[in-house]
Amino acid sequence: MENNKITMFRSLDAHLTNYTIKAKIISLWHKKMNGDEKQVYRVDMVLMDEEGSFMQCSCLNKLFKRFLKHLVVDDCLLIYKPSLAKDTTKIKVTGKDQKLSLYSFSSLLKIDNWSGPRYYFRFTDFKSVLTKKVPANTPIDFLGYVVVSYPIEDVDKKDGTKTKRMNLTLKDLHDTKISLTLWENYAIEMSDYMNGKDREDHVVLLVHFGTVNIYQEKVGLTNMFEASRLFMNSDIDEIREFKERYVEKEFSQSSSSKQSCSQVISNVEEQFLNAGDFVFNAFISSIEVVHFLHHVFNR
Repeated sequence: MENNKITMFRSLDAHLTNYTIKAKIISLWHKKMNGDEKQVYRVDMVLMDEEGSFMQCSCLNKLFKRFLKHLVVDDCLLIYKPSLAKDTTKIKVTGKDQKLSLYSFSSLLKIDNWSGPRYYFRFTDFKSVLTKKVPANTPIDFLGYVVVSYPIEDVDKKDGTKTKRMNLTLKDLHDTKISLTLWENYAIEMSDYMNGKDREDHVVLLVHFGTVNIYQEKVGLTNMFEASRLFMNSDIDEIREFKERYVEKEFSQSSSSKQSCSQVISNVEEQFLNAGDFVFNAFISSIEVVHFLHHVFNR
């Protein structure tokens, strides 16, 4: 590469073309052709530089043969002559108004000498989400203990096609609970993990580039399209520290370690029976009403 000087994301200038960036691929996903789910139109990525700043980057399908072998999650690259332009998408994954693109005059080189962070998370606490201090569709990172996971299910999309959905309940170290909905491949990945025979009893989930969701005035969390990345009990400092603190706290409050294990609801009956006291009491009340009416009309 002609230019060995590294330009950090904070110094990028749309008027310059001859520069080199050093970045790690944090997340990667494929955009499909309209009307053809088998054909990839574009590859999108979230890149991180050695200062922990993020930038979105795209590569069109006409350049796949040249660049696709270099585009691997967690790999580090020297990228020479990328193009910087305005990001016209409605929701900005990195929160920036500009993004990079790879063109025919760009070059990629995989490297191993990375001195930046392995990951860089900006966690948002559950209380801030539930009190609506964080606007909907805002990209956030969050971390929580999986209290319960519900069965994965098929749901209808607006265009009439089917998709997968999975609901979970997360809890933080302050005992604040929040609902999380995962969609499509994220739902499948989480369901496979939670129902795996070798999974641990205590599951901590970290979501990189998730978002806040408000549906019928109820606040929750969800994945951000394909840009999110899930870490389930992964070998990450943030997850290890959270799990140790959570399990220690739970054990100190309860004599039964089983009470603090992540629970998997596998069917509708279990989901009903574990839905909480309100639902259970309502069910009991309905039985009492039916019994009373039966008694009156059969006297």
